[in-house]
Amino acid sequence: MRIGVFGATGRVGKGVLKVLERERFQVTAFYRNPAKARELQDFRSEKFKISRLDLEDPEALDEACEECDLLINCAGPSDEIKDRIAVRCIE
Repeated sequence: MRIGVFGATGRVGKGVLKVLERERFQVTAFYRNPAKARELQDFRSEKFKISRLDLEDPEALDEACEECDLLINCAGPSDEIKDRIAVRCIE
């Protein structure tokens, strides 16, 4: 099973990654800000894939949703994101 984590560089996102690291799942950690991507270096392994995702790009968001069996949204609430992730997952 592949689990996608949106907002992986945030405090909650990193906490979720730490829990998933102990399990047998394949994980894709999605990040938005390239400057924060370094914070995910501790999670580089065969189980983890680190991937930049522009949440404002509907096609990129669709691809992210399609490649994962389960999505965990840790991206902070904001006027930029609104319900975009939930809508794409439902569709």
